[in-house]
Amino acid sequence: MKATDAAASGVDRATGGRYHERIEEVTAKVEASLDRPRPTDTPTVVVVEPEEPKSTP
Repeated sequence: MKATDAAASGVDRATGGRYHERIEEVTAKVEASLDRPRPTDTPTVVVVEPEEPKSTP
């Protein structure tokens, strides 16, 4: 994923490569999590009721 790779690359540069292996491990876990199928049981529906107009005297 583009965003996770960019973030990982930035952190790797900022730490001077000291945590390169750990960053790679975490990046792989994040990408795997983002690739999981999502349940499609019921979509979330939000109903917004308009406010009653205020009367002016």
